[in-house]
Amino acid sequence: MAKYSLEFKLEIVKHYLGNYGGYLAVAKKYNIQDSIVRRWVNSYQQFGIEGLKRSKNQTHYSVDFKLSAVKLYETTEMSYREVANSLGMNNPSLICNWRTTILKKGVDGLSEQRGRPPKMGKRKKADKKVFQDPKNITREDVDVERLRQLENENRDLRIENEFLKELGRLQEAEKQQQRNK
Repeated sequence: MAKYSLEFKLEIVKHYLGNYGGYLAVAKKYNIQDSIVRRWVNSYQQFGIEGLKRSKNQTHYSVDFKLSAVKLYETTEMSYREVANSLGMNNPSLICNWRTTILKKGVDGLSEQRGRPPKMGKRKKADKKVFQDPKNITREDVDVERLRQLENENRDLRIENEFLKELGRLQEAEKQQQRNK
């Protein structure tokens, strides 16, 4: 659920547009930040009531679009808000984020996937031999199976060991923090 309802946003925008005070006065009256009032008023002026509604789906921008937005910001004296308005965007902080990404990671950083990358690759299912007749089992098959089991057990123990080490570090840091209070 949204923090502020559409009706509340409209009330604040109408209050501001009705010349009942500036951004600071309206913000103080409703006990919110003046930057929020400024953002809502701008969104309402650019996009109407739709600009105040929460978007149901995210807009995905191409790398070329992101680059052109950042270039427009850097080559003109327009603010992030003005660039966003000229490109029909409702969120100027995206342009700021894209610019920061380009400065830190280069243009390739704009095409990175969102979300947490998997820490481990997908596990391949081991080819299990089906021994229907115990007479067909060779010593080599038994050794290979035992080696596979030991490797799996070794991997599991290493993971558990790393987990316990990290847990110990966190507990020690917490104790240290308690002592420093």
